[in-house]
Amino acid sequence: MKTYSRLPQALVEGWVVTTETHPPLQQVGFHYHDVDEWLEVAKGDITFFSISGQSWPLAVGDVFQIARGEVHRAEIGAGGVEYRMYLPVAMTGGFAQRLSDDELAMLRTNLEFPLREENTDGHAAGFFAEHLSDALVFCRADATVVDKQTYLSAFVARGRTPSGTVAVLNRTDTGILLSTVVTTGTGGPSPKSFTNVRLFVKEGGSWRCRLWLNYPSTG
Repeated sequence: MKTYSRLPQALVEGWVVTTETHPPLQQVGFHYHDVDEWLEVAKGDITFFSISGQSWPLAVGDVFQIARGEVHRAEIGAGGVEYRMYLPVAMTGGFAQRLSDDELAMLRTNLEFPLREENTDGHAAGFFAEHLSDALVFCRADATVVDKQTYLSAFVARGRTPSGTVAVLNRTDTGILLSTVVTTGTGGPSPKSFTNVRLFVKEGGSWRCRLWLNYPSTG
């Protein structure tokens, strides 16, 4: 998610445009969309929040981009809000994909992964033993593939920090495929960002990561 000072007209040329209004002080719970969204505030104000608590307050004239799948919620200001919404296709229903408390808890656990990998408290192995599937397949950024036991055998501190946002790529009754960005070397001269794609599935009533793929982020 990102704020802009003006709408990129060339990018949204031909998109479906609607005017949306929300009453004062309305709260919209965590959800995501299956398409990209741009919006431009015409009246009032609105604040968007990521699942980690990052906030983006918007006032009249502000433009906001929500990428496909990004999990977010919103709070409407005391005067309500009106904005123009731009979508690549018409959505007649099912635009806001709501998430259960159980799913949200799993997404927050996912955001803990890079911090736990630093193993500052010495308990990384126990944490990941609980949250990784015994059938885990992990493809590292260097293209090496390891299983759960190999992964648990060693942890190396790399100055990891999570981006704080999560995008849902696909979702079924038994699994959620998601992506998030992790930066290594934080605070150093050459930080690097990596997209982490993870598939969480229900095993014995609990969410566990079965597939994990890392690759360098671009842009």
